[in-house]
Amino acid sequence: MGIHSGPVNEITDLSEQANISGAGINIAQRVMDCGDAGHILLSRHVAEDLEQYPRWRPYLHELGECEIKHRVMLSLVNLYGDHAGNRELPSKLKQQRDEQTAAVRRAVVKRRLKMTIVGAVVIVAIAASLAPFIVFQK
Repeated sequence: MGIHSGPVNEITDLSEQANISGAGINIAQRVMDCGDAGHILLSRHVAEDLEQYPRWRPYLHELGECEIKHRVMLSLVNLYGDHAGNRELPSKLKQQRDEQTAAVRRAVVKRRLKMTIVGAVVIVAIAASLAPFIVFQK
């Protein structure tokens, strides 16, 4: 379940059926797409409203950001308790965090490799500059 608060408009679609659209519906759909079965996910916008009520605070658990359509980041909160919701980290967020961790590790390895190469070049340059002063005896 994905919950967001925002503008919603009643429209008539091409088949003359009543329908709804708007940013409120679109973002709620994106919030829902970030979760798995049993999750009750809220946009940060909705969670800020619920935090004003002491009764709801124990059920609100910050998840952080989830990348949604068009590379937009959406702040999410997981609503769960003993009898409702899913306390597990949604698989989409877990996958995104794993990808971020792998990218950081690749960057660290790349930086270490560059530093090793720079260090080797410096040592070779120092050795080359000192070579004329080294006296070899028989």
